[in-house]
Amino acid sequence: MGRVAVGVSSWAVVRVSLHANGVRVARVTRRLVVLGLVGSVLFLMGTLGTAGQPWEAVWATLVTGVLALALGAASPLLEAPLRQERGEWLDAFTRARGALDRAEPDEAIRLVLETLQEPTGSSATELWTLAPLEVRTVDAAGYLHVRVAAEGPGVTFDVVRVASEQPEATLRSEVLDALVVRRPEVRPLARWMADRKAFAAVVVTRAGQAEGLLVLPRGRRTEPLALEEASALKELADHLASVCHARGAYEAGLERERVLRGHLGKVEDQVERLQHELATHFGRSGNAAWWLAGSARVAYSASSHFALGALERRMAAGAPVALVAPVGVDPVAVLARAHMECARRNEPFVVVDGTASRQHDLARWQRQESSPLGFADQGTLVLLDGAALPLDVQRLIAGALAERRPPWEQPAPLDVLLVLTGSTVPVDLVVQGRLDAGLASRLREAEPVVLPRLRERPEDLHALFTERLAREGLRARGRPVGIDPHAFARFV
Repeated sequence: MGRVAVGVSSWAVVRVSLHANGVRVARVTRRLVVLGLVGSVLFLMGTLGTAGQPWEAVWATLVTGVLALALGAASPLLEAPLRQERGEWLDAFTRARGALDRAEPDEAIRLVLETLQEPTGSSATELWTLAPLEVRTVDAAGYLHVRVAAEGPGVTFDVVRVASEQPEATLRSEVLDALVVRRPEVRPLARWMADRKAFAAVVVTRAGQAEGLLVLPRGRRTEPLALEEASALKELADHLASVCHARGAYEAGLERERVLRGHLGKVEDQVERLQHELATHFGRSGNAAWWLAGSARVAYSASSHFALGALERRMAAGAPVALVAPVGVDPVAVLARAHMECARRNEPFVVVDGTASRQHDLARWQRQESSPLGFADQGTLVLLDGAALPLDVQRLIAGALAERRPPWEQPAPLDVLLVLTGSTVPVDLVVQGRLDAGLASRLREAEPVVLPRLRERPEDLHALFTERLAREGLRARGRPVGIDPHAFARFV
């Protein structure tokens, strides 16, 4: 294709040299021809008029001067027959440049194509944009049509490349027709121009970068492209480049918007799925905490209210809690109820039984996929009888809570509300050597909460007994059962 460009360029340079000085020479020559032809007649008439009496010479000179002024003013009209194609294309190029003042790119392009369609008759002028590769035309009713180029980018870009190397970046069909026999490689280009019945194609460039291709159909034109027309056409193409660039930028923006909308749709679906999973997770955590609360929902005695209120206030403040549960008292139900009342109600409620040998494995606490620290992140971690855990496990827990960093890599800080239960206060457990001092130091911010024994809450006995008896009745007989007051009094 490089040889094609060299051959076309050499042929075009031999035929015509399109440059600014040549355009001015053509215009001045045409003007001199008109003034010479008409002015010589006027000069002859003036000379004959001054041959009479002196007063007649004055009037003849005056009339001749007026006619000379009229001739100068009417010279553009008189030289119209001397212009190529009677100046139809030159006038169309001038009007098309005025249409580019429109702010809306599509409307400006429509007006340009509609204006350039006037000299051709019914043939449609085409504007090819390269990014994306689209063709814009205007129909007879003045409506703009955009279609994707069906030919593909191959030959089209070859036309743009060859035309860019021509004078005024304009490829003329007569140049290709003259070379098509001797140069087989130009035949695709000539066929491309012939399919569109085009006589010229000018490259629309902006800052040296090709933005598109303006293809002019031959229509009723019979003369080749003149020097002045080629210069005016290139000037129009240069002004059209900014509109094409704006349109291309707009299309690129729309494409990015379509891609982002598709990506946004996927993200929204993912967010909706994650929200559903999160809601399901919250529902499971809440349901588990509600089930664990069990008998703690029954609290009528003053001692129960006092202990439960202190526990709820401590957990609502996010402070670590030391809970003393005497032998025979289950603290899990009370803690589950307090967890449901604090700000972490929708977060995990993890209970670690310190007496279970499974929890004594240090490696289990160090792995993210099995560590209770990871399970309880953002939630509540209950160390049930935490003094029963090995001291190395206790030290790992104390270090992770102090540094707010788990034993594995994690971008977000560790946030765990610690609750330690035992049969006595943490200070006594440290003295006995059963509780790590570092872990106990996390619990020194407030006095331990002591749960009352069952004998210390007689007001709750009837409610606790009847609730448990109703559950057992549903389990065994399919209906709740009660108890006679005399039997309950005997039981108490």
